[in-house]
Amino acid sequence: MTGGAGFSKAASDSFRENRNLGKIRQKGTGNSANARENATNPSDLAENIEILNKKRDQERRIRWLIPLIFMIVFVLVMILATF
Repeated sequence: MTGGAGFSKAASDSFRENRNLGKIRQKGTGNSANARENATNPSDLAENIEILNKKRDQERRIRWLIPLIFMIVFVLVMILATF
């Protein structure tokens, strides 16, 4: 038998340790509010939106490209399998 009670105990201990680590971490400082104020600059927001739109367009192109490549490879394999 692999695993067994030892595996369950190790998983439980790991979970408890990770949970305790989250409790001792310090909360964020007030710097995050300053970062938000700087990010509200309209030119920065427009630039960020433009970058996100470009990224979305690239993902759309890749989304149809992957099935197309798969279909081409599948057809070629089927053709080669008949010989």
